[in-house]
Amino acid sequence: IFPPGVQAKDLGGLLKSYLAMLPEPLLTSRLYPIMLAAGADEPGCVWEEVSKLPHQHYATLRLLLSLLARVASHADINQMDAHNL
Repeated sequence: IFPPGVQAKDLGGLLKSYLAMLPEPLLTSRLYPIMLAAGADEPGCVWEEVSKLPHQHYATLRLLLSLLARVASHADINQMDAHNL
C-alpha cells in the first residue's frame, strides 16, 4: 500500500508536521476554547461548533477524522484503536 521504503510512521510524521505548520490551527484559535467548553458540557454541542469552522478547515478535519476512523477500524491488525489514536 505504501511506496517502497515508506512506512506508516513516516506518513504519520509528515501529516503531523503539516498540521503543525498550518498558519492557523485546524481547530481555529477563536473556536478552540468554545469547543472545549461545549465538549465538557455536552459532547453533541461540539459538532455545532465544528460547523462554524472555515470551509477549508472543516474539509480537512473531516478527511482527517475519516482517516483516523479507517485506521481504528483495523485495530485488530495495527493495534491503533480510538484510544491510541
